Amino acid sequence: TPAVLSTLRPLTVSDVINDPTWQLATIVVTSNSERVAVSQAQAIRFAQFHNIPIFTWQQPISTSSSLQQSDHDLLYSSISELTGWFVQGAPAHLTSNINPSKSLANGTQVILHSIALPNDANIVDINSQIISASPGSVISLNCIPTSINVLLPNVTANDWSDEQSLVP
Repeated sequence: TPAVLSTLRPLTVSDVINDPTWQLATIVVTSNSERVAVSQAQAIRFAQFHNIPIFTWQQPISTSSSLQQSDHDLLYSSISELTGWFVQGAPAHLTSNINPSKSLANGTQVILHSIALPNDANIVDINSQIISASPGSVISLNCIPTSINVLLPNVTANDWSDEQSLVP
């Protein structure tokens, strides 16, 4: 409403300096390329701020069997959306409707908790990368997580029975 809008003012550099949490604020964008660029920059900022690494992996391409390796490489290097990102504790949003009646709908706020890796993942190698990682550094996984586990900050445990569970 106009009354609310009239109370707002532009964010200033001093606002950000005086309250560093502004650096991790949600930012509204108008295109997917902007969304990906801002999300990646925010992921790096969040990981550095919290002294943790970033995990990335290549998302599968559905027609990949008909592509040459050079085509694969070109796609992954030029289309940022083909790289999955995970930063433990970072805020995120669901990107599909899982169970809207349980508040699991597209756009629902979540907190990234953990990832599950396939049984054949090289855990020893991944653990050694984690140990030597500096804050905000990227650990590239050679496998696709079997699930990304999230916390639901706006959903109470009473909304779920003991038998209910999300399965990726």
